[in-house]
Amino acid sequence: MLNFKEKDLRAAVETPQSIGDTRQALTDLYHQRLNYLSGKAQWTTNDQALFELNCSYSRLLLDRIWEAYTDNDTIKDSELLDHTWLQVRGSTSNWVSLDVNYATEDHNTTLFSIQQPLTERAVLAAHNLPTLTKKGDEFMLPESDYEPLIQMIKLLYKADYRFTSARETILQPVNNLTFPVVFNQPKNFTATEQVGTNVNKLIHLDTQIGRYDVRSFKVVDEDGNNVTKEGKPQISASGLFTWKAENIAPLLDHELTLTVVGVETESLPSLDKLFISAANNSILMKTGDTMSSYRLELPNKKTLGVSVDARSESLVLHYPDDETQVYELIKQYPFLGEWLNDVIIKK
Repeated sequence: MLNFKEKDLRAAVETPQSIGDTRQALTDLYHQRLNYLSGKAQWTTNDQALFELNCSYSRLLLDRIWEAYTDNDTIKDSELLDHTWLQVRGSTSNWVSLDVNYATEDHNTTLFSIQQPLTERAVLAAHNLPTLTKKGDEFMLPESDYEPLIQMIKLLYKADYRFTSARETILQPVNNLTFPVVFNQPKNFTATEQVGTNVNKLIHLDTQIGRYDVRSFKVVDEDGNNVTKEGKPQISASGLFTWKAENIAPLLDHELTLTVVGVETESLPSLDKLFISAANNSILMKTGDTMSSYRLELPNKKTLGVSVDARSESLVLHYPDDETQVYELIKQYPFLGEWLNDVIIKK
């Protein structure tokens, strides 16, 4: 269902460009065509036809991905590529997947896929990739295949396709790896003020939260109406949380109550375990430059950073480069893999 005489389509197919540029070009063309068809009654509810349209553009993207793989020095002559084939799979016009499959003499195995590749919601999904608990001899592929497999994934990360879970696979970047951990029970901090009728008087509510991190906050009046958006928050270095009104008129002659939900981040079990594990490996864990952040000076002369995201009850890892994979780091420092497996909440 594609017309290769169309200039923009031919450019997307014939012009040498990255996977990311191809993704953007084909996504734009697909949605332009989809918007055109959506205005016609015979196509609006014709899921079979719209599914085929999605597959047509997705298949072009798949072929450009294959082209990038076969052009890459690490991938093109590998044993892995000799067993790899790509597939467009789906069931409805709203859900299509590009699968990276591994072929043997008797069966095919999907290693990973790009789900909804021509949308902003596109993600990578691991199906049979090494994980924190399944690696080395326990994984179906020999470690000699890891390097080209990692390169395949790196090329897709450059196109902004990413895994969404740290437990999915260790073949994803260390930098910005985010994962849920156990937090202590939150604590509520409150402040109340009766606002008069003076429009010239500044309105602000303050509560001391110390070194707690803010998970959430809200301001309500005596009737329970949420007026949080009528002001903005700020936190001082000493831990004073202040909500300052910007739109005063709706708040006059009301009793306002500020509630801040705070979580203690300095005594997380996961951080205690990391401190002990690092110390047992002669690595010192230090406080970072910002609140609720820490760093490990690794023997490879690189710094592994850890920060606390109280809102999502997660830890975030930071590393000097964007391409080093979890697999590469934990192979060098196995205790980090053991720590990750221990502290990441199993959902």
